[in-house]
Amino acid sequence: MVHLVNGQWSYWTPWSSCLASCNRIRTRICDNPPPKHRGNRCLGVDSQARNCTGGMCRPKKVGLLVALGLAVTLLVTIALATPVVIWRRRERKKRRNFIKVDPPDITQTVLTNNFSEASTKRPISALYSEVNAKEGSTWASLGPSGGRLQLAGVTLTVAEGSLEQVEEIFLSVCRDERPIVRPGQTILGPVIELGPSRVNLKKPVVLSFEHCASLKHGNWRVTLCSDQWAVTVGEETETPLYVQMDAERCHVMTDCLRKYTLLGEPTGKAVKLLKVVAFSQSSPPDYNVRLYVVHDTQCALEVS
Repeated sequence: MVHLVNGQWSYWTPWSSCLASCNRIRTRICDNPPPKHRGNRCLGVDSQARNCTGGMCRPKKVGLLVALGLAVTLLVTIALATPVVIWRRRERKKRRNFIKVDPPDITQTVLTNNFSEASTKRPISALYSEVNAKEGSTWASLGPSGGRLQLAGVTLTVAEGSLEQVEEIFLSVCRDERPIVRPGQTILGPVIELGPSRVNLKKPVVLSFEHCASLKHGNWRVTLCSDQWAVTVGEETETPLYVQMDAERCHVMTDCLRKYTLLGEPTGKAVKLLKVVAFSQSSPPDYNVRLYVVHDTQCALEVS
């Protein structure tokens, strides 16, 4: 005949030393005797834990802390990235809307209205005072429908919707002005003034002009300078200027009507395209020849 044997606990082991969990532990085994012949197992727990620091230490819940840290990091990243994403989308939309605009071509009208010639037929206005009736200027009355000014190879395109009301917009090539450059820099284009500076543009305008940097035969670090900013091409960040250059022309998208010029600094071997222009005057028996070295651009030849 087989008798059931119920299991009984052994004695508790001594308390362990204080562990990293801030507890001591002790254990016991159900082997005094072990259950046999389908006898019942021991009732109760086989281990006990007791805080060994007098309540000054609590077990570290590493998993929870890691999860909380990741959650906080994610929230901070989203909070910081959201304004940047919104700003970039607005700027991209602004540029996309501008590119879609096809303003009327008023080049022929504008070119016949040189400001210095028209000044005798028009009353002296704030616009006349700002450009000081200097040569190398052209103007047009532009409104919300936009338009285009062109002078000596320099083009200013005003998109539809850039102006809220009719404004007298001028474009000047300042042939007698030379910007101050630091050692190693050189001038790569004309000094161009857009105005009036008080005009508040609702959309960017595009300024396009020729430059004399040979991008195929040299390495240039190109900077577009105004009276407020100096923006290195390709490094535009939070400025109202965006610059793009091709082999012959520089295109500037800007929110401000101001004075601009293009400067370059070689980062290695660099080539600047120039022309020698000769003027002669003969009054026998004397012959006078004047030589000028100018930028290889239409603007330099027309304003020389």
